[in-house]
Formats: sequence, structure tokens, C-alpha cells
Amino acid sequence: MPPRLQVLRGEFAGGVASAIPGLAHALTLGLLAFAPLGPEHADIGIRAGFAAGIFGGIAATVHRRSRTISLPSLNCAAVRARTNRAS
Repeated sequence: MPPRLQVLRGEFAGGVASAIPGLAHALTLGLLAFAPLGPEHADIGIRAGFAAGIFGGIAATVHRRSRTISLPSLNCAAVRARTNRAS
């Protein structure tokens, strides 16, 4: 296998390995953000978390700056900001 293809294969595997826990984290935080609205809004929270995970990952990939806030940090910051504001 050519060295460049090995590098791309490793990059892809690393991206998938980091995306799976990140997406699970985004789904959990989406559910947590909609929890005060009641159990009937749980599906909306999960969808919002999924959308944030996908679009946040795309935005971080396209933007590619050293100061980009990645998916888990952005979701945590949003939930913490809302929690601090409510109390």
C-alpha cells in the first residue's frame, strides 16, 4: 500500500473513532437540553443533538482553525450557559 494511502486510511480511522463518542455525547446533551420541557420533547432533543453533532463536525472540518470549538465542547458550553442563566 502506498504511504499516502496509509496516511489517509489512518486519518479516516481516527476520525471515525473520535466521531462515535462525540456523537453519543451530542445526543446525550441534546436530550438533556430538552429535558425540562417534558418527556414528550425527548425525540426533538435527540434530533437536535444529532443535527448539532453532524453539522458541528462539518463546520469544524471546513473551518479548520486552531481555535475552532469542536462538538463536545460546544454542546457542553451551551448547556452550561443555559443552566447558569436559569439559576
